[in-house]
Amino acid sequence: MALPPPPSAHALAVLFGANLSYATPMAYKTNLLVMNAGRYTFNDFLRIGVPLVLIMWAALSWLLPATYGVK
Repeated sequence: MALPPPPSAHALAVLFGANLSYATPMAYKTNLLVMNAGRYTFNDFLRIGVPLVLIMWAALSWLLPATYGVK
């Protein structure tokens, strides 16, 4: 019988998932402030945010199983 992963693995998964708010300005208050001050458009957030979200998703999908044996 396999041991369950440590609680830190679950905490990391939740923390990384909660921080994937790069793709839209409405995802976080600071994004809206930066959007207004920097005169960014919604498409600017999509163009930069979607690749960042995909990189973070891929990194976490590799990191958790490699570090904690979570499947």
